[in-house]
Amino acid sequence: GCRLRTQATYFKFFAFRAHHFDVVLHADLDLCFWGRSPEQVLAELPADVDFLPRVGVEKHGMFNSALFAARPSESTFGALARRAAEGGYAPYTNSEQDVLNAHFQDGLAG
Repeated sequence: GCRLRTQATYFKFFAFRAHHFDVVLHADLDLCFWGRSPEQVLAELPADVDFLPRVGVEKHGMFNSALFAARPSESTFGALARRAAEGGYAPYTNSEQDVLNAHFQDGLAG
């Protein structure tokens, strides 16, 4: 069946439930790495940053969530799941990316 226009998936949110790690790197399976190792990128994540997308801004001024670093947080996971369930986001891609953009847009502006 086809997903409704305002139903995001939740897979990427589970990065915020990986409490046995200080920082989690999420990478979509269609990405390739060369050059600096992902471990170096994680080590350079500023202490005051809880979420950092690494791919860039696309259309509609949204970041791409194919690659991001996150600090696990049960409250962030809960807020993302609530936003997804309640439809508190603009459905541009019909994916977790829309919800992540809506949730983190203020903290990433500038």
